[in-house]
Amino acid sequence: MQKIFIAHLLVIALFVSCKPTMSVSSSKVQNLAIGSAVAEDSVVLRLIAPYKKQIDESMSKVIGKAAKELRCERTDIESPLGNFIVDLMQYQTAKLYHLPLDLCIVNNGGLRVPIGEGNITVGNIFELMPFENEIVVITLTGKDLLEILAFEGHYRKTSFSNTELRFTTEGQLVSAKIGGNKLDVEKTYKLVTYDYLANGGDGMNCLKELAREPMGVTVRTLILQHIEELNKAGKLADGNVEGRVLFK
Repeated sequence: MQKIFIAHLLVIALFVSCKPTMSVSSSKVQNLAIGSAVAEDSVVLRLIAPYKKQIDESMSKVIGKAAKELRCERTDIESPLGNFIVDLMQYQTAKLYHLPLDLCIVNNGGLRVPIGEGNITVGNIFELMPFENEIVVITLTGKDLLEILAFEGHYRKTSFSNTELRFTTEGQLVSAKIGGNKLDVEKTYKLVTYDYLANGGDGMNCLKELAREPMGVTVRTLILQHIEELNKAGKLADGNVEGRVLFK
């Protein structure tokens, strides 16, 4: 994934550096298989070398350390990595929003790779979160939240912060607490997530019509910022399964 990202940046850098403005009068598409049999172009390699060196240096910068491997599989009910990400998203977004926030959700499938034990680099976080997903704050009622929890009871692929959710093995919601308090269907809550889910991605259609406030910052930026803050404080990135979501 890091190689793909680097390739994208190199292409962008090359195009940005070209001064003349040109327009395309015609185009022709041909699919070419790229493999070990395709010879490297030495001219192109020399051209991109300065950009590649700079990007490699940026991606290899160590920003912190993980106490252990933090992993999240798409089918996990709860995971160390999922909990780490939703907790930092709620914490960091609250600092930007200047008001308390009630909970955060992310789809497990959006966390593309684990964070390995030990040193964490910038490149590791680009591999974890390769998308330009923007943080949003959604205002919703407890009744709206019940729809999200009904979705979780069926699909079981979401990470939650600040919650205690209990379902039957069949997925029927038994009880729900937000911030230690029983979910109130008449109360207004503030939910942190990102634009992909807010727009109905990964089946979250129940969020599409709800009022949201874009925060102007990506999930990846907040992850990088949080890990750097932990490192400056002499702390390790860590997350644990805590029984936030149980099916029994």
